[in-house]
Amino acid sequence: MPQRAKTSEANSKTAEIQSPEDIEAMPIAQGEASFVLSRLEVYNWGPFRGMHRADFDPRGTAIIGPTGSGKTTLVDALMTLLVASPRYNLASTGGHESDRTLIEYVRGVLGGDGADGRQEVARPGKTISGICATYVGGKQTVKIAGIFWTEGTGNAADDLKRRWVFSMAPDQSLDVWLRLLHDDGIRELLKVGRETANLRFFESKRSYLERIRKFFDVGENAFTLLNRAAGLKQLNSIDEIFRELVLEDRSAFDRAVEVAAEFDNLSDIHAELQLAERQRESLLPVLEEYERLLKSQRKTEKLRILKRVLPIWFARISQQKWEAEFLRLSGIIDQGQQELTQMEQKASLARSEVDSLRERYLELGGNIIGELENTIAAQRKLVDERKKQAALYRQMVLRFGLNDDLSEDMLRANQIELRKQQQALHVQYEAQQSMTLGSMSTLQVHQQRVEELTDAIRKVKQRPGSNIQIPYQEFRSELASELSLLDSDLPFLAELIEVKASEAPWRGAIERAIGSERLRILVPANRIQDALRWVNQRDNRLHVRLQSAESTTQRVSFFEDGYVQKLNIKPHALKDAAVRLLSARDLHCVLTSDELSITENALTIEGMMSGRHGKFEKQDQRRLDRDWMTGFDNKDQLDALAKQCVEETHLAQTAKQTVQSAQLKLKQIEETLRILDALLNLDFATIDLPNAELHMQRSLLRLEGLLDPKSDTSHAKLQYEHENDKLETLRQKISDHRSEIAVFNDKRCSAEQACEDARKRSEGRLGDHEEALASKHLRVESEVPPQRLIESERRLAKEIESQLDEQLIRDADIEQQLVRKMENATKGFDRGSAA
Repeated sequence: MPQRAKTSEANSKTAEIQSPEDIEAMPIAQGEASFVLSRLEVYNWGPFRGMHRADFDPRGTAIIGPTGSGKTTLVDALMTLLVASPRYNLASTGGHESDRTLIEYVRGVLGGDGADGRQEVARPGKTISGICATYVGGKQTVKIAGIFWTEGTGNAADDLKRRWVFSMAPDQSLDVWLRLLHDDGIRELLKVGRETANLRFFESKRSYLERIRKFFDVGENAFTLLNRAAGLKQLNSIDEIFRELVLEDRSAFDRAVEVAAEFDNLSDIHAELQLAERQRESLLPVLEEYERLLKSQRKTEKLRILKRVLPIWFARISQQKWEAEFLRLSGIIDQGQQELTQMEQKASLARSEVDSLRERYLELGGNIIGELENTIAAQRKLVDERKKQAALYRQMVLRFGLNDDLSEDMLRANQIELRKQQQALHVQYEAQQSMTLGSMSTLQVHQQRVEELTDAIRKVKQRPGSNIQIPYQEFRSELASELSLLDSDLPFLAELIEVKASEAPWRGAIERAIGSERLRILVPANRIQDALRWVNQRDNRLHVRLQSAESTTQRVSFFEDGYVQKLNIKPHALKDAAVRLLSARDLHCVLTSDELSITENALTIEGMMSGRHGKFEKQDQRRLDRDWMTGFDNKDQLDALAKQCVEETHLAQTAKQTVQSAQLKLKQIEETLRILDALLNLDFATIDLPNAELHMQRSLLRLEGLLDPKSDTSHAKLQYEHENDKLETLRQKISDHRSEIAVFNDKRCSAEQACEDARKRSEGRLGDHEEALASKHLRVESEVPPQRLIESERRLAKEIESQLDEQLIRDADIEQQLVRKMENATKGFDRGSAA
């Protein structure tokens, strides 16, 4: 390795990597580029916590620092990456023994504190550590790294998991590998190694070191020698280092002595010759495999040529076939034009004959027959129309219970009766329309109420701590915001009380007894002036009730049988004010109206109350189980709103069915009125079927007399019609023939265009060898039409592409086999003639 490291003592507190200006620049060898250590990275290594990077100057770098600053720790990180069994901390032990272990570097063991002899461990639990060295040689960069991690607190060698890395991938780094291991685990890290080119992870350090030694082209003991040399502070036996590490193959010297001593031994010479023969024979499979590779590569090249020339070759064939198709279509068109000319001449003669026969037929009275036939056709059409109108008329008048005779007098009588029914139906229509509009209005009210209840439920759910109606809660929120208080600082009286569960039957009566006081907002006495000022100067759109409230220790008394005894009071800063309000409205609770009649200021469970001087009242404007506001949560309000929403939804559905029924009935009345209008505006001529049938019958009898088979007129008509039919048939043939010629003409234009396109694609020139390959392997059957040629081209292109892919795979397999056979054949080439 061309990188040098120097260790020295200095006054700095930590180890530093410097490139001082006074270090003379080292000359870099010319010629073949060597790999130079350019960077060393350590993460959680020994005392170095987190990521640390050291960049090295190619001219030389010294690592200096006081004792214990980490100089040897950095050197040991590099030795860990290069040596199978590195000796750690050699610089401190004199270069002979290792007093540290890999697990201690990963754990960050810092040594004892001098008191109890225990070692301080920087990373005692689950941890990850990594080291990486970057070498640069010319334009190549190589990274070798070690990644270590533990799953628990064990300090045995088996507790440490590790992976060794060899990378020439430009986008890979120690940061990436550590992040992958930390976030996704070892499986994802190894997956990246399999999927990334020039990146490999090793589980075995032996395999990893073999890859490094092979790449750097160094001997097995080279890095071990570096490990020993990097930690030398004294040389006890330079002879021992050279014998153990430099002269690694001592048998070579012994062999040289033996060969020199026994050079004249012919048996040894013969053995050498036999070795050479075996070496030659071991190379024969390599030659055979190489010839097989050349043969396979020739086939690959042939397929490449066929793939390249196929478009041009098929373009030539396409041009030839489309030229032939163009000539064939031209012949068909020329022959068709001749036949068309002959048919047109024949049609001209037939037209003259038909004209002559028509003139003779007209002279014999044929014009009268023609007019009469046209009249009968119009009369038949009129009869068919009046049949439909008459049938419809009869169906409609029978619906109203009237006579369906087809006479003008009966129609007038029916229309008089229908006009009476029309007046009554108009009255019914107006009544039904009014009822329909009322039903629609009712449906709209119920639907709007359902929407309001749904919105109220949503808002109530947003305020789970109260049964107070939403408009009052929103007003309280505005007031709290104005006073810079929380909503809970301004409670409604109803929010501070709830009826005890054991007294639940009295809930409705107590709600009615407290009445509107439930909506009274308790305001702290020190803020009441601000509250009154704000409420007074605005339109609040509500009945606002406020109560100045303050805490007091004044004792308040209640009736022993009063409803206040049936309440729970919520803990709150304004609780005392709420109790005073309740005490002023407390009522005796009695069970019967007889007891009520003799008790002043009393209340029954049914909600009837008594006052003084014989006054009694029962406020049944609302049901006793509705509009409950007391309670510490919104459960009662949600239940009440949900029930109302279900009721309103049911009412809306019922109203919708009523609207649909009313609309259907209204539509039926409208339809009946339209029928009445049609009948009242009906003209008798529209349904006068008997008169139309009579006129048509007269015309038929007259025509029958003119078409007597014995008459000259009838005979002339038959001749005219026969020849005219023949002329029409010939004209149809001429039209069909022209269409066929037009189709062939379009095909000829397409063939001409396809021929020109093929000519442009075939402009590329092919060599003789390419021509021969194409004619042999790209054959096309002569019966294949030019329209199907593209299919043949695609099929052959796909086959060649598939064969080429298979052939490339076969070439790669043969190359690998050739490499393996070369490796096997040269295993013994370290001696003998082949050496």
